[in-house]
Amino acid sequence: MTDKQKPADYGVYSAVGQLRKVLLRAPGKARNRLTPANRDELSAD
Repeated sequence: MTDKQKPADYGVYSAVGQLRKVLLRAPGKARNRLTPANRDELSAD
């Protein structure tokens, strides 16, 4: 890293408390079912 570069500021922030663990699951069949046509309908955002 050069003097002009700074590390990225990644994180999860909460007004409740510190995140201690994250549970992830492989997408499996869900990824195969997701298409450009249905992505908005199936989005969790």
